[in-house]
Amino acid sequence: MGYRHKKAQAAMQYLMTYGWALIVITVVLIALYGFGVFNFGSLTPKAPPGGCQVYKQTGLPSSLGGTCNNELPQFAGVFGGSQYITVNTAGFPTGSSPRTLTAWINIPSYSNGGCGQEMATGYGSGTCSGEYTGLGPDGSGYISFAGCGDDYHSSLMASLNTWVFIASTYTSGSTQVTIYMNSQSVTGSLASALSTNLGGGAIGAWGTGCQLTGKIADVQLYNASLPPADIQNLYMEGIGGVPIDLNYLVGWWPLNGNANDYSGNNHTSTVQGVTFTPNWINGYSSP
Repeated sequence: MGYRHKKAQAAMQYLMTYGWALIVITVVLIALYGFGVFNFGSLTPKAPPGGCQVYKQTGLPSSLGGTCNNELPQFAGVFGGSQYITVNTAGFPTGSSPRTLTAWINIPSYSNGGCGQEMATGYGSGTCSGEYTGLGPDGSGYISFAGCGDDYHSSLMASLNTWVFIASTYTSGSTQVTIYMNSQSVTGSLASALSTNLGGGAIGAWGTGCQLTGKIADVQLYNASLPPADIQNLYMEGIGGVPIDLNYLVGWWPLNGNANDYSGNNHTSTVQGVTFTPNWINGYSSP
């Protein structure tokens, strides 16, 4: 019995001596995990700003040039408050013509942005004299199409602090719009067919209002209603994905370190306080 007692006493002394060290190590490892140290996506080779872009030549098919292998971007855009990007909208789809908007977003909280809508990207008449075309989460986090009074709020809710792929497609003359989030989709009705007038365009805001607070990457605009298979392929490409149909591509803003349009259509952009962070990987999982 004395031997067993001494053995148990030695075990207790061992735990008392090293137990606190084990607890400290465990806490440190948890903290490092929370900061993304063990997120191996941060070790993946990153595409440099402008590493991939679309080249367009008159009378010839468009082509991708540069390092276009769907690498993760080096940077993502950080938006909030008065931070947004204004975009030249020449050549954007207007009236009731078909269109597709896509983006990757990561939002830290649900807020109304001053108007019930946090705009990831959009364009059109900000005075509602003609309908707007916008895409983003509403004040409750539901991914929505903003048409300036002719909106559709989907049942797809974005998770907080998580990168999600969002898209909207609209068919010419239709009263329906389809909303996508990752691999899910829902279709809803507008009050009437769109009648978008060409107006101001922005990423991260509707004009200077309805701002999105969070991060945005890989914004794309097409003058066609892309089929579900194309939208799914865009999602599966991930946050570093390239445009899927160059013939209909109107604008492409990867936001990988700058606000340049790499669609080959040369839409000028003006940065209003937006920063580009290399520490964007938390909350992202490859599809």
